[in-house]
Amino acid sequence: MNALITTPRISSALALALAVTALLIAACASSPATPSASSPSTAPPPAPPTEAPLPADGIDYACTQDTDCVVKNLGSCCGYNPRCMNERSAPVPEQCGEGMMGACGFPEISHCACQESRCVSMQGNRPLN
Repeated sequence: MNALITTPRISSALALALAVTALLIAACASSPATPSASSPSTAPPPAPPTEAPLPADGIDYACTQDTDCVVKNLGSCCGYNPRCMNERSAPVPEQCGEGMMGACGFPEISHCACQESRCVSMQGNRPLN
């Protein structure tokens, strides 16, 4: 008995498709990985900008726009002494020592304005400080 061993024949189109697939797989395996937009980043997020610390007297006059400025009590020997300053300011009202006097009275502030990056107390269109 003669046994005929046959091997399956692959069509040329299928052979071409397999060769292209093998080349693509080899190319992908050897190329450096680039992070995709959907993959999570391993770098830490940038730190948020930090605000400068307040001066020793707790008053910050810095501003970038009018809304950064508010009227707060600066204080004096007489008591209430309003002044426009940065909203994050925490003024500590002055205390008069024994035997000291202060000139009492304060101007009426109509609004605050940010002029040349500094909070300014305003009376109408006239700056007070």
